[in-house]
Amino acid sequence: MKPIQSGFLIVACLFSLSGKAQPQDTIENTTEIILDPAVSFRGIHAFDDRTVWVSGSRGSVFSTTDAGQSWRKIVVPAAGNRDFRDVQLLSDRRVLLLSVGEGDQSAIFRSEDGGVNWSKVFSNPHPQGFLDAMAFWDDREGLALGDPVDGRIYIIRTRDAGKTWREIEFSQRPPALVGESHFAASGTCLVVFGHRHAWIGSGGSTARLFRSRDQGNTWEAFPSPLLSGASSQGIFSIFFRNRQNGWIAGGDYQKVSDARQTLALTTDGGKTWESIPDGTLPFQSALAGATRNSKAILVSTGPDATFLNRDGRKWEKTAAKGYHCLSIASRGKIAWLAGSGGRVAALPLT
Repeated sequence: MKPIQSGFLIVACLFSLSGKAQPQDTIENTTEIILDPAVSFRGIHAFDDRTVWVSGSRGSVFSTTDAGQSWRKIVVPAAGNRDFRDVQLLSDRRVLLLSVGEGDQSAIFRSEDGGVNWSKVFSNPHPQGFLDAMAFWDDREGLALGDPVDGRIYIIRTRDAGKTWREIEFSQRPPALVGESHFAASGTCLVVFGHRHAWIGSGGSTARLFRSRDQGNTWEAFPSPLLSGASSQGIFSIFFRNRQNGWIAGGDYQKVSDARQTLALTTDGGKTWESIPDGTLPFQSALAGATRNSKAILVSTGPDATFLNRDGRKWEKTAAKGYHCLSIASRGKIAWLAGSGGRVAALPLT
């Protein structure tokens, strides 16, 4: 879906690209910095608690390898001023960036040397096509998602660590309803788990959850209770902690304080959903989770606020500000968040 515009801007900290982050304030142990106040970040990936990349508008990409003490601005020469809505690290050196926009503005770029050199590995061939997100099961196999083309959800696949991408056969892609699309909001409307499972969230005329159990060869579609009916409404983010238990988050990005039909949970892999009571959370664009002492900790964020869930049901509003995207490494102890005004924050999971 076309990029979401936001005027949300908070200037909370100062930052020098050649030196150390210099936070002005710390809220609940959440330190926020600003990398570039003219940039809106929509993509973030924490490879571990020390190695994190963020990406966004104006061709902007930054990385840290020391847990945010210092950041490096990454230049992608062939990308120009593209809007990078997703970033994926397959190792601490191998990185993929997904840019959005109609036609060939949607593309995937790849680096094998930590961002020193880049190659364009995929360019959207459909004039009205629009990439939204990508996700990987391991360091070789993954999917990328795009808005429907010719009435079916657009899905491409790689089996060689993103060197080459091929469209999944047209007949194997799930049919889309009229007015149904996806949100390039945080890189998390497509997620994977294990070695074969994948889920896709949709929005617009309807908010559905699509599930594949064979790496995208076949798909099932299930209705969800999230807000839908308008182009700004639907599922924006998905998180599954195993094959059965997961969450979806979203709402209406044009009404960020609206707390109606923004969250739901499943215990059967996405077939059925239990809505969280209205008023619990406002619009949310990203959620992620981690395991602490055998319990799942969930973090959810949107432009209005950031929330923490320690028991699977109760959501606590933190004093942290609102962001567009977040990432937690597989064994991470930090939730990394990024958003408008070039802001990045580290929220320790204690």
